[in-house]
Amino acid sequence: MQRQNPAVLALMSVSSIMISAFVLSVDVARSQSNPVEVSPAEVERLQNELRLQEAVQAEANQIFSRTMALFNLLLLLLALLLAAAIAALWILRRSVIHEVTGIVETHLNELGTWKIKSPAGMNRYKL
Repeated sequence: MQRQNPAVLALMSVSSIMISAFVLSVDVARSQSNPVEVSPAEVERLQNELRLQEAVQAEANQIFSRTMALFNLLLLLLALLLAAAIAALWILRRSVIHEVTGIVETHLNELGTWKIKSPAGMNRYKL
């Protein structure tokens, strides 16, 4: 998209820079003109408060690191439990296949011996 008046755009950008510089200089001048006097007792109280805040932050960091270690341990245990469950299901599947195969072979053997014993009876029963 092309601008209709590039001169107006340049004038607006220069004026916005000048206004920003003026506002910043007024803010800096205002902050320098009002120095705050603090009593030594207030300084001591603020220092104690800062030390207390740092101690609380250190304790919070320690508790957080313990919590993260426990969370990671539980996540590892959950992954191991999942792997054990998958392995158990795989072994159970193989066992079921083995048992079904044995039952089917037994039935087929019985059917084969029954066929050999009574060939005339086979015409009566449709399998």
